[in-house]
Amino acid sequence: MKNYKKIIEELFQKYPSIVEPIEDILSIEHILPIPTENDWQYCSERVGTQFSEDFKSFIELTCSYNYSGTYGVVSYPSSNFIAYPYPIWKAYETDIKDDWWDPNYIPFVGIGNGDEYCIRKTTEKKETCSVYYFDHEDNSYEFIAHSIEEWLMEDLEECFKYSQLL
Repeated sequence: MKNYKKIIEELFQKYPSIVEPIEDILSIEHILPIPTENDWQYCSERVGTQFSEDFKSFIELTCSYNYSGTYGVVSYPSSNFIAYPYPIWKAYETDIKDDWWDPNYIPFVGIGNGDEYCIRKTTEKKETCSVYYFDHEDNSYEFIAHSIEEWLMEDLEECFKYSQLL
């Protein structure tokens, strides 16, 4: 089994201008606690899925790194946290209230324009999960990557190229 946390953290560190450690942005007390197994279990039950190891590693690392738009696992009383506007289960429950949302997809990163990165529901515990892009213009879901690692490599590289154009 790969060490997904190490792989993802190395990707975060490769692009420090895009994914900053939260402690560099905010005071140390604003770094979020890593979700416990109970937190993951609660989230899993709310959305009706098993989360893969690479997905859990990504979400847990966003407790210490600012990957903009990422939803969390734990509900926090303040929306001042950069990484967690609200938890995954709340984003999912909000989206499925709309008749255009396919309940087989779980959002985990909001783009800010109504589009979201999603994973598909599964009843099996897996090491990796595929990533999809939800386009709110035509309510479509597009396959993006076979794993969080693959998606993150492509997304960070794209963000880095864009930042070089500015």
